[in-house]
Amino acid sequence: MRTRISAILIILLGTTLAAGCSIFGKPDIETADSGISGTIKVMYWDEQSFMNKYGYLFMAEHKNIDIEVVSTSGLHNYDSSEIPNLNAAYHKLIEEEKPDVIMVGIDDLEKLAADGALYDLEPSIMRDKFDIENIHPTIIEYLRKKGGGKLYALAPNFTSQALFINRDLFQQYGIELPPEKLSWEELFLTAMRFPVTGGDRDRVYGYHNGEYRNTPYHLLLTVADEMGLRMENQGTATMQTPSWKRAVELVAQLYKSGVVQVGELPKTPDMTYTEMWMLDHLFLAGRVAMTMGDPDLMRDLNEIGATEKELKFNWEILHAPSSATGHSQNFSLNEVFAINAKSTNLKAAWEFIRYSSGDEIARIRSRNPDEMWSRITHMKTKDNKSIEPFYQLSFDRNAAPVNTVYAELPQMMETAITTELNEVIADRKSVEAALEAIELEARKQIQQLNIQNK
Repeated sequence: MRTRISAILIILLGTTLAAGCSIFGKPDIETADSGISGTIKVMYWDEQSFMNKYGYLFMAEHKNIDIEVVSTSGLHNYDSSEIPNLNAAYHKLIEEEKPDVIMVGIDDLEKLAADGALYDLEPSIMRDKFDIENIHPTIIEYLRKKGGGKLYALAPNFTSQALFINRDLFQQYGIELPPEKLSWEELFLTAMRFPVTGGDRDRVYGYHNGEYRNTPYHLLLTVADEMGLRMENQGTATMQTPSWKRAVELVAQLYKSGVVQVGELPKTPDMTYTEMWMLDHLFLAGRVAMTMGDPDLMRDLNEIGATEKELKFNWEILHAPSSATGHSQNFSLNEVFAINAKSTNLKAAWEFIRYSSGDEIARIRSRNPDEMWSRITHMKTKDNKSIEPFYQLSFDRNAAPVNTVYAELPQMMETAITTELNEVIADRKSVEAALEAIELEARKQIQQLNIQNK
């Protein structure tokens, strides 16, 4: 019996040693059960957020691996009078801190991969039989595209939006509910069927673009993104096009109709705290028929329904509006993890990658009402509401790579776009003239960015 057990142990040991041999031309990353230890540096927004979301759970399962967080928060600390070169600062941080696990800006992924700065995850995935079949296929496809055909990174979670509708308002005004899938033009036409009469304290609105985004500028960017439009193409401004004209026309038409609340609603000293709160959260107060929102809005609606019975109303979630072209991306990946090709602890780095995108953490964290995890196994419903609309992900497979030099251009253009859109909405300027002025300002900003990045 002892001889048989010894033989089995020898076979198992030989198998384990064989698994540690690399056939891929780079240092091999061992499997999860190989007694890995050491300290890894992981890039993230800040240490406490990382530990709460990933660190404590990971270290509880991997007692011999310590984590040092390389915070990126300092990249956003700059004088408001300056225009920072965030791209250069990001790469400098990687060079100086040498993190084992890099939180990759999605637009940097292709360049870092092409420069050989990242470790190809495919061999480790295949060897360890790591399950990526239950990670949203669109996200895997998108990451492979950004990696030039290879999978250099995984994204544990994503953000997306869906269309929330107040069923009670549709019923009250005898307006047919929108279809499950609709275009932006159909959404705006539906919104414009709602009345525009009443005072600030009681009137309803057909559409609201969401908290902190309910401005013509933000709505134009939302529609333009869905239409696959960009302000810059190969280093030059590209705004005077039929597609941009149509986007501006749609937004201007909606605001001209009066069905969108503009600016802050006035508050008076005689108002209660609840009344003032309701003016700042019109959809939650039951005064908006349709709004774009993320899972945070689901959480808020459920909390209000449980605590403020008089504000409770019937609501549901539909797919986010799409463009007629179909050339749109409707999700974001803000936490994309890759392994630094120069890492001195590839084994531990891979352990973190596989854990952060694995089944166990998704099972635990998916209970959080405002998080969408890429691993779809445990994501069926939240609070008895289907979250399927949040998982209808798409991207433009023919889109040209984004030049990170111009990543800040939309923010830099906010003042100019807001000014010109307001002129169009007030009928003081034509759409063509507004786009000409916007494009002229975009050229100036692009020139400034080119000088900065020389």
